[in-house]
Amino acid sequence: MSRQAAVAIGDLFVDAPLLTAAGETVGLASIVQQRPAVLILMRHLGCLPCREHLLEVSRRRAEFGDARLLCVTFVEPALLAAYERELALDGIEFFGDPARASYAALGFERASFARVWLHPAVWRRYAALIARGRRPHPPGQDVYQLGGDAVLDAGGRLRWVFASAGPEDRPTVEELLRALH
Repeated sequence: MSRQAAVAIGDLFVDAPLLTAAGETVGLASIVQQRPAVLILMRHLGCLPCREHLLEVSRRRAEFGDARLLCVTFVEPALLAAYERELALDGIEFFGDPARASYAALGFERASFARVWLHPAVWRRYAALIARGRRPHPPGQDVYQLGGDAVLDAGGRLRWVFASAGPEDRPTVEELLRALH
């Protein structure tokens, strides 16, 4: 079943209430002020392809210029703080969206059991990452919530969105950079 996005390309993005690792509530609009932003909406914190995507973006941070890079999860502050410490990525800001307001605004869906656990593309992606030395982490959260990425302009308008079709499906860094510039 397809979820309808609340925000279309060109629309002002919703001022979703986000939580910092310290538990403070901040509005997305106050974060994205006069600078473009890339939103990386994660699945669960153990999602290996999501984590790899975040690492790839971090490695190429300089190419994003003055854009803010925001990692958005749907976990509470304590878990968010631990995740932020574990990854220790410079140039990426971490926020929690336990109500999943930003996920709903972008129309990000929940996957089926078969799409998460049985799809060959998921197994291929995990096998490739494990072969490169990455190790899976226990999910701990909703494994069926899909993530994706979005680019907002300096005025907070949605310029581009990538809704993941499955756990392994993330945009390339090149796609993000093209959408940003």
